[in-house]
Amino acid sequence: MKSSGLRYNIAVLALLLQISVSVKVSLEKLTTLYVPHSFEGSRRYGLSSGAVARAVFDPEAKLLFAVGSKNIIIVDTSDPRNLTNTRYLPLTGVDITDVAYCGGYIFIAVKDKSDPGKGRVVVYQAYNKGSSSITEVHKIIVGGQPEMLLPTADCRKVVITIEAEAYQNKTGQVIDPEGGVGILKFDTANISGSYTFRKLDFKHFNDKVDELATRGVRHVFRENNNPFSNDVEPEQVTFNTEETKAYISLQENNAIAEVDLVSETITAVHGLGFKDWSKFKMDASDKDADVHLKTWPVFGMYQPDAVKYAEIGNKGYLITANEGDAKEYKNWSEESRMAELEMSDIFESNATRREELRQITQLGRLKVTKIEGKNLTTGKYDKLYTYGGRSFSIWKADTMEQVYDSGGDFEYFTFLTNGFLFNSNVDDGRKLCASFDSRSDDKGPEPESLELGYIDDTLVIFIGNERPGSIMIYTVDRTKSLPQPVYQGMHAEVPSEFAKTWGELYAERKVTNLDPEDLVFVPASKSPTGQPLLIVIGANSGTITTYNVLHQKHSDPDPLPGENQEDSDVMMCK
Repeated sequence: MKSSGLRYNIAVLALLLQISVSVKVSLEKLTTLYVPHSFEGSRRYGLSSGAVARAVFDPEAKLLFAVGSKNIIIVDTSDPRNLTNTRYLPLTGVDITDVAYCGGYIFIAVKDKSDPGKGRVVVYQAYNKGSSSITEVHKIIVGGQPEMLLPTADCRKVVITIEAEAYQNKTGQVIDPEGGVGILKFDTANISGSYTFRKLDFKHFNDKVDELATRGVRHVFRENNNPFSNDVEPEQVTFNTEETKAYISLQENNAIAEVDLVSETITAVHGLGFKDWSKFKMDASDKDADVHLKTWPVFGMYQPDAVKYAEIGNKGYLITANEGDAKEYKNWSEESRMAELEMSDIFESNATRREELRQITQLGRLKVTKIEGKNLTTGKYDKLYTYGGRSFSIWKADTMEQVYDSGGDFEYFTFLTNGFLFNSNVDDGRKLCASFDSRSDDKGPEPESLELGYIDDTLVIFIGNERPGSIMIYTVDRTKSLPQPVYQGMHAEVPSEFAKTWGELYAERKVTNLDPEDLVFVPASKSPTGQPLLIVIGANSGTITTYNVLHQKHSDPDPLPGENQEDSDVMMCK
C-alpha cells in the first residue's frame, strides 16, 4: 500500500494536534520476565499456555501479584530491571480470571471447572516476604463464572462481575445462567472477619428489551425463550471518583450497565449505538494480499471489554477499549461471513456493486452478525453489523454520549510503523508473514486492555491490542473542557525476522507483550524507579514486562511515524 491522500490527511491532522501537546510520552523498556505455565518439576514454558493474564501491584511491598489460569505468581519488583519470581501457588480444578489487592489482602476470582455455578472469590492475607507464606482466609461462593473484581478504596466493599457464560451440559443442551453483579461487604476493616454477599440481577430489564434495542443494546441468544437477564455477560467494572457508582461492560450486548453502590441496584443499561464505517477506514479482508484501508457500508458494534472512569475538565467520562465479541455454541452461532447473507437493495441499490462487495477481497470474508440488520419481511439484510470498533472511545458518564472515537487510527498507525504486524495473529508454527493481515476479516487489532495514568494535568491512555500485541498511547489535557486525545505512539516488541515462526522467536525470547491482557500503571510516587512505571502482562507470550513511562515538556511537533520514510511499506511483508 503506497502513501496517499489518506496518509497526508491524517499526517496534517496529527501535526495540528501535536502543536499544542504539553507532554510527550514514550516507554523505556526495563526488562521482561517469562513466566512458566507449570512450576511442577522442571518449569515448562510455551506460547498460549495460560501462564499469566492479570496482575495487581502492592506499592508498599513492591510486589506484583499475578495470576495465570491455574497459578498465583508473586513477583518482586523492588528492582524493576531484574524481576524475581519469589513464590507461586498452584490451584486445581479452577480457572483463575482476576486478581485484586487491597489493605494487605489478595482477592482472586475463580471459575469452577466441574460446576459452572460455583464460581468463587478467594481471599488471602498478602504474601509475607519473611515467612514466604500465603494464608487463605475466605472462600466465598458467588455464582456462575466471576470475571473481574474491584475493591473500594477502604477495602470493605468488593464489586464482582458475574459473567455466567452459557455452557453445554452432558446432553448437549445449552444452559445460559443468569448474569449478575456481586457485592461483597466486610463488616469491619478487618477483612478476615465476617462479611455479607448479595447478587444483583438484570430481571427488571427483561420487559424493556425492545426499548433498549433502539439504543443499540443487544439481546443475542434467545433460543428456548432465553431472557435478557440470562443473556447479559458482565465483564469489567470501574468506579466513579466518589465510589457511589459502578459502570460495567456488557460486551456481547454492546452496552454499559450502571450500578448505584449506595442503594445497591442496577439502575440502567446504556446502549452504545453503532459505529458507521462509511466515515472511517478499515481493512475488511484477509484475502486481499495487502493493507487496504477503505470506507465500507458497514456498522460496527463497539462491544468494549475494558472500561475506565476518568475526570476531565471536572466532568466524568468513561473510556472504553472496543474489542468486540460474538456468541457461539456447539449447534448455534450468531456469526456469519458477509457473502453468506443475502443483501437487499436498501443495503446497496446498484446490483453490480452489491455483487462486487460480496467478493472475498471486498466484504465477502468479513464476519458479521445474523441477529441485527435482517428485514423480517423480505428475509434479506438491509444493514451489516460487524464485531468491535477497532478503536477506543470516550463517553460522557452521565448521558453516555460519545464525545470521541479513535476511528481507524489503530490499523493506520500499525501499518505505518509496524506494517508486518498488521492485523496479525500469533500461531506457534507459522512464520510472521504467514500471519500478516489474517485478522482483518475478524476484529482487526482487537483493542482489549486499557489503563490510565496521571502525570500532573495530563491523562495518559494506554490501550493494549490483542492481535498480535501492541500498545497504543494517547494523552489528554485534563484542564480542557472537552477531551481532545493526542496520539503519542505505538509500542510493539516483535523483531522483523520474517523467516522465523512465532514459536521460534518465543524460544529465543525475542517476543513479548503478545496479547497484552492487562496493563498496570504505577505513579512515580509509588514506583521503585521514582518514575511512572507501566507493567504489561502478555497473556499469549506469558510475559511480565516493565517500562519507565518517560514524559517531557513538548512544544515542537515530532514527525508522524512514517513521515521520514520514502515509502511506508519498508516494514511490510513482501
